[in-house]
Amino acid sequence: MDKLEKEMVTTLNQQKLKENWVQKLTLTEKKIMPARLLRDNILLIQKGMLHIEIEVDKTSHIFAFLQSDDIVYPSYFNDSSRQMRVVIDSYTEIIAFNQEFFLNYATMKPIYMEWLSDKLDKNLSKFLYESTKPRRQDNILTNLEYVNKVIQDELQQPNVEIFDLFSKRKLASYCHLSRSTFNSEIKNLQENNLIAE
Repeated sequence: MDKLEKEMVTTLNQQKLKENWVQKLTLTEKKIMPARLLRDNILLIQKGMLHIEIEVDKTSHIFAFLQSDDIVYPSYFNDSSRQMRVVIDSYTEIIAFNQEFFLNYATMKPIYMEWLSDKLDKNLSKFLYESTKPRRQDNILTNLEYVNKVIQDELQQPNVEIFDLFSKRKLASYCHLSRSTFNSEIKNLQENNLIAE
């Protein structure tokens, strides 16, 4: 957390009228974040790795990865027509700000609104990339390198492999490939020594 975020957490903690308006939460891996938490709060990820899944034709697909310093904004999850959820990939620490409390306070403290705007801009850039990334088979290596970079940045454990955290089915969905095409491409990459077996 930077200086502004520390000051913001301290100030909002002092000003809250209800205990759950500002909370520090610890979440364990392989869990789905509670829908209530997503609907009512702006979540600042302090540490950890998560991903957003979108359900299409009754199958969940990884849409985007979130990591330290990212936020999760409630409006992403207020539209019931979209089947979205957040899955926790590693031990995660977040600070949850009640959305209404935060926005009311930020009207008196414009720097907090600027902070939120910057975070949302960062998310938008990430989501736009994910929505428009090339869907050709030859981009599988780029996608896997990106996921590996997120893992290494976040977990800081060089021995954690992509396949330790994600199934091939999930990674195939993230790469926008069928499972058979994904397996075939992984085999080709391994044979060409572009990824470890």
